[in-house]
Amino acid sequence: MAKGVAALMLGAEPPPAPPLVYRPPSTFVPDTSVWEKYVGNYLLPIYGVMRLYVSSGKLLADWTYTTPAQVLELEPYGDNDFVIRHHLGINEGVNVSFQSAPDGQVYLLLDGQPFGRRL
Repeated sequence: MAKGVAALMLGAEPPPAPPLVYRPPSTFVPDTSVWEKYVGNYLLPIYGVMRLYVSSGKLLADWTYTTPAQVLELEPYGDNDFVIRHHLGINEGVNVSFQSAPDGQVYLLLDGQPFGRRL
């Protein structure tokens, strides 16, 4: 979005937005006990701290510093394969997964790229 705004400010046409990859609703039945190894606070560059938690059988993420708090649902497609869902479309369809390091650190990946680490 920043590139589009910059282009407009310079009098140029903004680049086309990349198409969102649509994934139909998941039919995967998760073992929610697996999610406990993902739950916690994650430090995300630029965005601050994100809280990942389980509520009502769903894996959710929020930033408590926003008012009102923005809550994203991580819809499971596998034990370590999720897609972001949000009623306003914020990051809708972005793939989320987690990677554990030998030292026990857990990393949050967006579309396969490291994006943050658990505190």
